[in-house]
Amino acid sequence: MIWVLGEHRGGALAPVTYEALGAGRQLSDSLNVDLSFILLGQDLEGLTGGALRKADRVYLLEHRLLAHYTNDGYRKALLRFLKNKRLFAFIIPGTSTGRDMAPFLAGSLGIGCVTNASGLEVKNDTVYVRRPLYGGKIIETLSLRKSAIISIMPRAFKEAQDKEGEGELIKAEAD
Repeated sequence: MIWVLGEHRGGALAPVTYEALGAGRQLSDSLNVDLSFILLGQDLEGLTGGALRKADRVYLLEHRLLAHYTNDGYRKALLRFLKNKRLFAFIIPGTSTGRDMAPFLAGSLGIGCVTNASGLEVKNDTVYVRRPLYGGKIIETLSLRKSAIISIMPRAFKEAQDKEGEGELIKAEAD
């Protein structure tokens, strides 16, 4: 399963969320698995339209304490939510929030973390992640054989195209 974590600001999904959905859709189509999108916060239902047209499932994890981002709160809520879920790749936008969340979530889940991904490719059922090093002078390519958090660079991926029909909306309350 491919998961994408969404971000929202000012009552709308952040533009980088659609780029993360594009990266997720690229992987899910190549691996022939479902794409799930998760959004954390409070009173989120009005934010789901764009995501429902791009993901197979949209999960709203709502609680009043998730109204504003805190690393500890979001991480704990995600850990509880993902406890019994299948996870191959969890894509997070490379914003300040995503860069804060990615390594802590990966460490808590006991899986790898790849930051600043600028490209994804699937060959023979192996996922390859490209990311720049040394200010872009070198491009590193990593192969994923196990589950990982992937933090994507802003503007590195195109927005996902709308799929036929809408995805399933699933509301979950955080503990």
